[in-house]
Parts: sequence; structure tokens; C-alpha cells
Amino acid sequence: MKERTDNTRIKHRQVTDLKEILEMFRSHHEALNNANSDSNNTLKEKFLIENVNKKVTNEQNIKLINPLSLLEVKENIKNVKSNKALGIYSIIGEFYKLLPD
Repeated sequence: MKERTDNTRIKHRQVTDLKEILEMFRSHHEALNNANSDSNNTLKEKFLIENVNKKVTNEQNIKLINPLSLLEVKENIKNVKSNKALGIYSIIGEFYKLLPD
């Protein structure tokens, strides 16, 4: 672990331990998901109401309610473009590509 201080006197450290990285990632996203959850849910509901066609065929419904398989997730991670942010958390695809199976 390397530490440095920038001109704002904030200490930064480089973390290389995979377990520590994954724990930091998990706790960061847990905090993001919990922050203003009522506000986030309201925005999500508004988006869905305004943008989603309310008619879903039976075939579409079956696809939607089935859980994603691990294979589907892994294949999609492989196909993520490099240097592009994913979702609202701005985590680049390379992060997911480097995670162990």
C-alpha cells in the first residue's frame, strides 16, 4: 500500500490487496444504494412510468421474470467496451473484466 498527500492535504492510498479492493467496492455501492433511497426510487418510478410501454407479451414476461444466469452475466462482462462507464456508478468495464471468476 502506497500513501500520498495531494495539494488539498487529503491522504490517498493505493490499494493492491484484492480482498480489500472488493470490500471497498462493496461498501461504496452499499452506501450509494442506501443514500436517498426514497428519492432514487421516486426517480426510477417516474422514469419507468414515462418511458416503459405498459404492455408486455407473455413471452417477454417469461424472459423478464427468469433470473439471469451466471453465463449470461460473464458473457456480457466480456463484451463491455473498454474505457466506458457502466451505469450511474461510473465503474469502467475493465474493473469487472479483471475480477476473478
